[in-house]
Amino acid sequence: MYRTQDLSVFCSRSMGRKLPAMPFAFYDLETTGTSPAYDQPLQFAALLADDDLKPLKRVNMRCRL
Repeated sequence: MYRTQDLSVFCSRSMGRKLPAMPFAFYDLETTGTSPAYDQPLQFAALLADDDLKPLKRVNMRCRL
């Protein structure tokens, strides 16, 4: 298990320079089942967050059957 201080080693380059900011995208797809051949999507949701995990943009779509 890493502590927050230990993770700073993974977030920096050599010579003490920090990595550039990079956004993160999280998504979720709800379907009627687990078979791609027979089941259909019901809902899609996504969240774009900055490198501090603060939300930048949200998307939520519902599909009609």
